[in-house]
Amino acid sequence: MHELGVDSPKWRTHDVESGYVSEWSREWHYHFRQEGYVTIECCEIHIESPDQGFAVLDALQRLRFLAIELKMAS
Repeated sequence: MHELGVDSPKWRTHDVESGYVSEWSREWHYHFRQEGYVTIECCEIHIESPDQGFAVLDALQRLRFLAIELKMAS
């Protein structure tokens, strides 16, 4: 999502152990590269326009295909 630049959506997470819901953030660069997300139930993505929605959907589809390729390679 970081690569989307101005189309990068806001996101927040929900922790299943504590019930904590994070504040909305647009910073994708380091949050999902760090450890500590074992108890995250979901990541909610906030879309603000149709164009942003299409860009986010495209990015998610590319991530899905990358995950499938990595799984097949292992």
